[in-house]
Amino acid sequence: MDNFVQQSPFNKARVDKFTLVLNLPTALKPINRRFVRDNSSINLDTIQFSIEGTVLPEIVVPAVETRHTGGNIYVSSHSRSPHPPVSVQFTIDNHFNNYNVIYQWLNLQRDEREGVYGIVNARKLASPEAVLKEYSTTFNLIVKNENNEPVMRFDYHNAFPTKLGSVKWDSQDSKEIVCTFDFVFSNITCTVI
Repeated sequence: MDNFVQQSPFNKARVDKFTLVLNLPTALKPINRRFVRDNSSINLDTIQFSIEGTVLPEIVVPAVETRHTGGNIYVSSHSRSPHPPVSVQFTIDNHFNNYNVIYQWLNLQRDEREGVYGIVNARKLASPEAVLKEYSTTFNLIVKNENNEPVMRFDYHNAFPTKLGSVKWDSQDSKEIVCTFDFVFSNITCTVI
């Protein structure tokens, strides 16, 4: 017990210390400039969501059973299973700008009027990967400590939203309006800041 270290009660992860930064993809930037209202605090190339929390997906590198000298052993598959969609709950800003960005992003993927992908020159792109680069980007989840200093960053690569949740309107409720959106991604990296 000589190596026991007393930890401070502040040395804990908190649920209200997360910022999700969405770097807008190439195809969405001109669309976003048309729809975002004048607001000097909004960067048209990124949008930040102050979120109470989200789910970090489990990281799985499955083992594979193989025969070895008359028995079975496990070896690494050296592959990762696809990650499930991640759901994020956020507070809608008073101009609905953050809600509208996700809405326009989904509309880009399937135009509500035309019923097709929203970029006209997409047919000229060589592969599905080239089209993916047009509407996907990297999302950064920044985790902060009790002093609001960044301590960890999770980067979700090739990310894009797939679902925008419903909005509950209740004029008798004094709470802020919240919504959710789901996104998918190809892989995740983690950096200690």
